[in-house]
Amino acid sequence: MRNIWLDGMMGLVVGDALGNPVQFMSRDEVRTRGPVTDMEAGGVFETPAGTWTDDSSMALATLDSIREIGAVVPEDIMLNFVSWLCNGKYTPFGKAFDEGVTCVSAIRKFRQKPDWKTCGKTGEYANGNGALMRILPVCLHFIEKERLGDPVTVEEAVEAVHQVTLLTHNHRRAMMAGGLYYFMAREAAAGTGSLLERLQKGLDTGFAYYKQDAANLAEAARFGRLSDLSALSRVPEEEIRSSGYVVDTLEAAVWSLVGTASFRDCLTRAVNLGDDADTVGAVAGGLAGLFYGCEAIPEEWLRSLQKRDWIENMCSWNYQSSIPVIDIHAHLIPGVDDGSTDMQMTMEMIGSAYRQGVRGILCTPHDDGLFHTDELRDGWNEIQRMCAEKYPDLSLGLGCEMFLSPEFMDDCIEELRSGSAFSLNGTKYVLVEFSQKGQPFEEIRNCVLRLKEAGWIPVIAHAERYEKSYRSIEDVRWLKEQGCRIQVNLYSLEADDSPERKAFTKQMLREKLVDFTGTDAHRMNHRPPKIANGMRVLMESVDPEYARKIAYQNARDLLGM
Repeated sequence: MRNIWLDGMMGLVVGDALGNPVQFMSRDEVRTRGPVTDMEAGGVFETPAGTWTDDSSMALATLDSIREIGAVVPEDIMLNFVSWLCNGKYTPFGKAFDEGVTCVSAIRKFRQKPDWKTCGKTGEYANGNGALMRILPVCLHFIEKERLGDPVTVEEAVEAVHQVTLLTHNHRRAMMAGGLYYFMAREAAAGTGSLLERLQKGLDTGFAYYKQDAANLAEAARFGRLSDLSALSRVPEEEIRSSGYVVDTLEAAVWSLVGTASFRDCLTRAVNLGDDADTVGAVAGGLAGLFYGCEAIPEEWLRSLQKRDWIENMCSWNYQSSIPVIDIHAHLIPGVDDGSTDMQMTMEMIGSAYRQGVRGILCTPHDDGLFHTDELRDGWNEIQRMCAEKYPDLSLGLGCEMFLSPEFMDDCIEELRSGSAFSLNGTKYVLVEFSQKGQPFEEIRNCVLRLKEAGWIPVIAHAERYEKSYRSIEDVRWLKEQGCRIQVNLYSLEADDSPERKAFTKQMLREKLVDFTGTDAHRMNHRPPKIANGMRVLMESVDPEYARKIAYQNARDLLGM
């Protein structure tokens, strides 16, 4: 199966970098200096050859959020935009440049008040191309879901495109431009026929979708020249505008696509229009990459591309790990602890985990007083019912995450004995946690021994997170010697905020002290179920047999699979 992420994203970044040296030049100025035929240095920002701009940075920020979570989460994408603008993440040289005014304004507003639904610019002047240029990863997410046979509707995809657009450009026209791009990308990647035929089919489907609502008719009319691509292909160049206006950009990109027969010709035609050349190149390049494939991109262009290896690695992934995964630690039952807030979020989290290869989940709410309620039982029953319909091959189990400290041990043991608190799926295994603020290890030892004496087997939740309690790796070895099982969070394998924690997790893996993996997922906007990246690091860090054992095989026994 072809890697549409690599095809589309490399096409986008190459188009951006190719157009960078001539952006802001008029068409006449481009003709005077000579057309772009290869990656060049220079331009208004005086950058080396192969330098990509804010278009690619924001698209890569969007991609990174989706690949981390396995879902489109607007708030997380916006946080990545903050990292780009403020910290230079997702840039070629560690510093943001060529930032669009509308995007910067929205990001600053989000920092002041983190509400992704209201930070975007509204009104007529919210119809620049700064959202269209970065929407491709959202389109690819839903195209990939369809390819994998995951239930998805056009309505879901278009709604997500609109949500990610309005982060910065909150206007129906800008959203429609992104939606039409999605319909074209869908056909370019998986349709049949010539490029013109595929794009025309995508646009026909898109216009039909939008025109179902009379409120869209006036805005749809603004994209009128896209309704007949054969006619558009015959429009002379002087009638094609390549400004930053979203309608102009989309027309110019599609005109470049339907008037050429190769990736190279499409991209050189697009960027030599001048004006907003980098964005027209990026928008055209994404669709051209999906149709022609990454292998059609001239190798000399790729050789010049800044951070090529990093970008290719960002795109060299899929939702599903090479082995199935069972998550033994997730806070999915809505309203009973600090996890999921409602059933809609719960199903979003489960869907995200499923797309990343999870085929078993143990729901483990905190045992914090809300645990023994009808709300928990009702939520658990509803999760089972909905998953049976939507994910029939997903195994589910119930447990809890118990906080252990000396003063609570009698209560914990009595709750387990009476059944008012749940072991992991009715087994003798109990998921337990301790204070992450620094609990004397002697207390941890005593609690573990008491639980064992009562007949239970402690499973130490997120065992890598007690650095303030451990004296050294020797303490983890002692826990193992006492018969405890060790669970680590997959996101700790790739966390940027704690290199020490990542190193400690890898040390436990090297010594084969780990028995289970989990996500400790809480909410889509706070500790979402991150699996794909962690599994990739896990597979790189240990032998495949051990990776399969701790990610899947050991937990199968807990779920009776």
